[in-house]
Amino acid sequence: MLGENGILLRGSEVFYRKETRRENSRNLVLLHGMSFTSFDWKKINAFNLFSLAGFNVFAPDYPGFGNSKENEEFKITTDFSNTSKFVAEFTGGIGLKSFSIIGPSMGGGIVLRSLLDLNNISSAVVIGAAGITNLSKSLEKIRTPLMIMWGSSDQVIDAGQATILNKAVPNSKLVIVPGAGHALYLEKEKIFFDTVIPFLKEKG
Repeated sequence: MLGENGILLRGSEVFYRKETRRENSRNLVLLHGMSFTSFDWKKINAFNLFSLAGFNVFAPDYPGFGNSKENEEFKITTDFSNTSKFVAEFTGGIGLKSFSIIGPSMGGGIVLRSLLDLNNISSAVVIGAAGITNLSKSLEKIRTPLMIMWGSSDQVIDAGQATILNKAVPNSKLVIVPGAGHALYLEKEKIFFDTVIPFLKEKG
C-alpha cells in the first residue's frame, strides 16, 4: 500500500512516498527531475508496478522541491557534489543497506554523482540525465550496472549526450526510445517499464 512519510535530515523535513511488501527483499529509490516531484511517479503507477516486480519502492521529494523543505546542505550545484550526500543520508536514514536507483534529468545527474561517491548501489537507470558534461572526467570510474534511457526527440538535453555517457561508463547499456521527448517515462510509460523492470531484476 502506498504511504506518505517524512524523515528529518540535517534539520529539515524530507517528504517521501513509499510502497513496500513483506515478501520483497530488494529496494528501489526513485528520484525526480527539476520540474517534477515524487507525485509524478505515482501518476504512472510506478510504486505498484515496481513493488509487484519485487522491489520496496521509496521516492523522496528532493529538498526544496514538492513537499520537502529547502536545505542549503543539499543545494544542487553544477557538479552535483551535495546530492550524493542526500542520497546516502536519505537511504541510510530509512534503513537501506543496498538499493537500485532511477533518476530522470536532474535526478539522473544525482544518480551519476551517487554512483561515483557511494558503494552500495546495486544498479541504476538514468533518463535524459543532466550533468554529464560537468562529470565527464570522472564517469569512467563508474562500475555499477547502468542503463541509459533517452528520448530521440529530447528537446531539453540532446540525445548525443547519451552516447557520450554510454562510451564513458564501461558497464552501461544505451536505450534510445524513438519519438520520445525528455520525460520519456511519462510519455512512453509502457516502454519504460517493459525496459527497466527486467534490467533491474537481473542486475539489482
